[in-house]
Amino acid sequence: ANKDTLVPLSTLNKLENIARYRSGIYNTFSFAPGYGYTYVINKQFYVTLLGYAGVGLQPQYVIYSDDTEFKVKGSYKLSFKTALGYNSDMFFAGLSAGLDLNTINMESMQIRIMPMFWKLGGGIRF
Repeated sequence: ANKDTLVPLSTLNKLENIARYRSGIYNTFSFAPGYGYTYVINKQFYVTLLGYAGVGLQPQYVIYSDDTEFKVKGSYKLSFKTALGYNSDMFFAGLSAGLDLNTINMESMQIRIMPMFWKLGGGIRF
């Protein structure tokens, strides 16, 4: 296998535009119903869980070495988020994490993107 390419050479021959591909802008507009709930423990600690899934439209502005192209494709989205923390009259602190699964449909392949995040914060009230 060739380790220098993102797309295997056997697949590259089937995708006529991929060798000319330079960059693209992919925005997804989704309808994604979901559910979230916050559990409160002793009026100061909390745990929040949230998840949703949906489908949408994805305007794609694709830049090739010799051309640009605009098209709209379908896409799906899954998202999960969680948070836990402490909240009192004087102090607060929290940790949250999440991930989003998005897709980009290009020619005859589908690219799945899964960005994740972690946030830690806290403070004092005056």
